[in-house]
Amino acid sequence: MLQCMLSETTPTPEATHLNAVRSNPPRNMNLPEAAAYLGISVRKLRYDISEGRIKAVRFGRRIILRLKDLDDALDQHAY
Repeated sequence: MLQCMLSETTPTPEATHLNAVRSNPPRNMNLPEAAAYLGISVRKLRYDISEGRIKAVRFGRRIILRLKDLDDALDQHAY
C-alpha cells in the first residue's frame, strides 16, 4: 500500500520538464526552463553555452539565461 501511495504523489521527470516553462515566459530563466523553451535538453543547452552559441550569466552555481538572448540565438541559427 505504501508503494502505491508513493507512486501516486511522485511526479515523473517528463511531467516536471513539461511544466518548466510558464505560459507567459519570464525575462530570466534557469537551465531547465530555458531548455524547455528552446525544445532541447539541458545537456545540449549546457554544450551550446560552453561553445559560446548562447549567452548566459553565472551567479555562483546558478546559471541564468535572458529570454532576449535565447530569442537572439534562435534568430542567428535560423535558415
